[in-house]
Order: sequence, then C-alpha cells, then structure tokens
Amino acid sequence: IFMMRGYSISRDNALVAFATDTTGDRRCLLSVLELPSKSRLPDAISNTSGSYEWANDGRTLLYVLNDPTVRAYRVMRHVLGTDPALDQEVYTERDSTFGVSLSASRDHAFIFIASSSTLSSEWRYLSADRPTAPPTVIQARRPDMLYGVTEHVDGRFFITTNKDAKNFKLVSTPVKTPGMSAWTDVL
Repeated sequence: IFMMRGYSISRDNALVAFATDTTGDRRCLLSVLELPSKSRLPDAISNTSGSYEWANDGRTLLYVLNDPTVRAYRVMRHVLGTDPALDQEVYTERDSTFGVSLSASRDHAFIFIASSSTLSSEWRYLSADRPTAPPTVIQARRPDMLYGVTEHVDGRFFITTNKDAKNFKLVSTPVKTPGMSAWTDVL
C-alpha cells in the first residue's frame, strides 16, 4: 500500500511538504522536498494527518497530528532544520467528536484551522506572516451551525454558512471583528 494523502507547496515554490501512508491506516509520514534540486530534506515527522500549510517565511510549516484513534486533533508548528521534538503546539481540539484540518487563503495572507464535526464547525485564523501568533477564533461553535471560510478579500473574510439558510449562504465579515454578529449576507 502506498498513498500520498496531502501536500502543501511553499509560497516561493521552493519546497513541498507531503504525506505518505504506507500502511493504509492514515498515519502519515511528513516529508519535505526541495523542488529545485529534488532533494529530500532531513525533516520528517510521523503520525501526521496529511494536512499541512506553509507560513510566508518559507521555513515554518504547520501540520496536524493524529491521536491514538487516528483523529486529526493537534496543530503543530515546525521550523525547517530543527528537531521535531521541539515543535510548538498551535491548537489542540479537545472534543473527540471534532477533527482538525488546515487551509490557507488564496492570497496567502492567512492560515485557517478548521475544527468540525458532522453538524458543527469552528474556525480559527492566524497571519501567514506571523506564524508564531496565537490563532483567533472566527465564530465559536454552536450546535447545528456549520460554516467555513472560503476567501479573504480587502480586509474581509467570505464565509459559507447554514445559519438561517437551508442550503447555505455566503456572508462576509471584517477580519478584525469576524464573529457572527458582524456577518453581512452577500448571497
């Protein structure tokens, strides 16, 4: 068995972090390849989920670890060339019914941490220019309310949500005050 479960390319297109699963159990090995030389860097981290995002410095990588039940639950920060044992925790999802994943805005300004279950979600963000800053909650989770950040444009996040919408709707909100009280319907 061999599966590539996820990857992320640095903004300067110099590095790719990728996940390999050789057992089929979703416990991936994170590896980093230098693209110009096609050489593998010594940075390797086991038991990752395959969800990775690069900060804009091209040296800091956020990744997600699995718990013993193979639930993606903890976001960590790794700086290339350092011992993974020294990696810093960014966020840990304590509710076992929620799993964690990473994404980034298309303009590379923000890295998003999504915590989601079947009927509820909660997103956090941090500046891709300041990967050591603590993440900020966009909107605290609520029962039966799903939402997800789709984009960042001109100081606003665009969010899809099922709040007051049977088949979801698009809202926008200022980055500085992203909570539901500031959501404005777009579509």
